[in-house]
Amino acid sequence: MTGPEHYRKAEELAKIAARHPDSSDALTLTGLAQVHATLALAAATVEQASNAALAADINSEDLDSWHRVTHRPQGGDAL
Repeated sequence: MTGPEHYRKAEELAKIAARHPDSSDALTLTGLAQVHATLALAAATVEQASNAALAADINSEDLDSWHRVTHRPQGGDAL
C-alpha cells in the first residue's frame, strides 16, 4: 500500500469504529486504524526527506532503502 492508501484506510477504519463504539470490534478497528495512520505518516516523512535530498542533490543509501520500501507496486503487502 502507498502512503495515501494507508491514510485512506486509517480514516475508513476509524469511521467504522466510531459508528460502533460499543462493538467488540471497535478496539480492533481502532488499533488497525492507528497502524495504517502510522504507516501513512512514515511514508509521508520519507517522501518529504526524499524530496529535500533530491533538491539538495544528496544521495543517501538510507533514503534509497526507504524509498524502495514505501513505493511498492500495486498488490504489495496489505494490512
